[in-house]
Amino acid sequence: MKTTAEIRMRERARLGNTIRAWRAYKEWSQEGLGNLISMHQSNLSEIEGGLVQASDDTIDKLAKAFDIAPMDLVRCVNPPTKKRESAKVKG
Repeated sequence: MKTTAEIRMRERARLGNTIRAWRAYKEWSQEGLGNLISMHQSNLSEIEGGLVQASDDTIDKLAKAFDIAPMDLVRCVNPPTKKRESAKVKG
């Protein structure tokens, strides 16, 4: 049986991975996203790494930046897959 601490750590990691996925989808650096939501890059890195829990206020700011509902972050809904443009062949 998992301990409460293990469950919380797993939840933090899932949320961090979701934030990282949305940031990558938007093609933003941690520093760029941090500037957008008034958070230092190192703090954002700790959240993405699952080391610390994001506050409700931070989740709201992140959701607004990503233009999604806060609940989508909490539920760990990943961004849609981007379609890659096919390489143009010069001939």
